[in-house]
Formats: sequence, C-alpha cells, structure tokens
Amino acid sequence: MNCDSCFRGFKLCASTAATVLLLAQLVAYAQPLASTHYQVDISNSRVYARVDAASRLGHTHGVEGRLASGTITPSGVGELVFDLTTFQADTAQARQYVGLDATVPSDARKVTSNMLGADVLAVSRYPRAVYSVTSMRPLDGQAAGQSGRYQVDGRFTLHGVSQPVQIMATIESADQSGALRMRGTFTIRQTAFGIQPYSALAGLARVADSLPIWGDLILYPAR
Repeated sequence: MNCDSCFRGFKLCASTAATVLLLAQLVAYAQPLASTHYQVDISNSRVYARVDAASRLGHTHGVEGRLASGTITPSGVGELVFDLTTFQADTAQARQYVGLDATVPSDARKVTSNMLGADVLAVSRYPRAVYSVTSMRPLDGQAAGQSGRYQVDGRFTLHGVSQPVQIMATIESADQSGALRMRGTFTIRQTAFGIQPYSALAGLARVADSLPIWGDLILYPAR
C-alpha cells in the first residue's frame, strides 16, 4: 500500500470517528433534556380563556387564571393543576392575550362572580381542574425537550368530569438560564364537562359552548 492510500484511509477514519463523536454528543445532550423533570413557575405562568358571545346581547370576555402546581417531562408525562379560584374575567392582560380590546369593562367583577358561581364553574365545590399529560410528540423532528412544536395528549378533569384533550404546544428557551417557555392551546365544550354555558335575560344574553383555552408557562428544571 502506498503512502497516499494510507493517508486517504486515515482521513476517512478520522472523519468517521468525528461524525460518531458528534452524534454521541447530540444524543447525550438530548437524553437529559428528554428525561428532565420541569417544574412550572406558577408566579410567572398564566392560563387564559376566551368566552365568546352566542347571542347579539352577549359580550365576549377574556379570562386570566393561574396554576396551583405543575410538572412536565418532555419525554411525555406530567400534570398541570389549574387553580380555578384565581380566575378573573376581563383583566387587561387577558383581553389583550385573547385578541380583544384591552379596556376593562365596568361589569368585570360581576362577570367574574357569575363565572365562579354555582351555575358555571362552581369553584366552592370544584376549586381545581387537572390536565394529566400522557404523551408529548415532537412535530418538527427535534429531540424531546428541544425547541419546536409538540402534540400533547392527555386527560382534562373539570367540574368532576374527565375527557381526553389534545394540546398543540410550542417549546422554546426562556430568558432565564435552563428555563423553557411552553405555550399551548386547546378547545373544550362546556357541556361535555357538565357545565351549562351562562345565560341571562331568559336566554337572550348567553355565551358559547365552545371555550378556547391557552397556557403560557415558564418551566424550570426540578431540584
């Protein structure tokens, strides 16, 4: 074998070794992210909902709430506990987030009272709602825990009723070191959870059954 052949063979081996090493590093990097347990920062995370009008006398409202607790593992399990007692109707931030004018209407407190009352959420009896994550599937070819879109499957328990719910979510790095920002949306029908959509004036003013919900969460690696 001449020297040129030896040199070419050495370069090929070196190139192959470098590729294998790079792949090993990527796998080693992705695995901890996939198996890392993340804790929801409940102080800086929010839940929003848009309550649409179903009649000409009704009004569309934005709702803002918080989580009581939450954990997520990008490989596919977790639990988000909604604190329904914190939900407020028509805060400026909620209205803006769901695409409404940020001006807070004068009847916001009354709308909140009706929403939390026995005829709708009945928070004195059902103060929590729970979304139990059973799987998370990356949609952009990224490794679990990497930035991109995800399909999240699980069960949502509200008002004592549990239903399968799918969430379309995105994950990206947050400003804080090691933190992630996870945003997702899903839609439920209130009647599917035993809730009768609020109405007044003998039904002339009423809200829609369909309820779009958004989550905007900050996640930190659990300690």
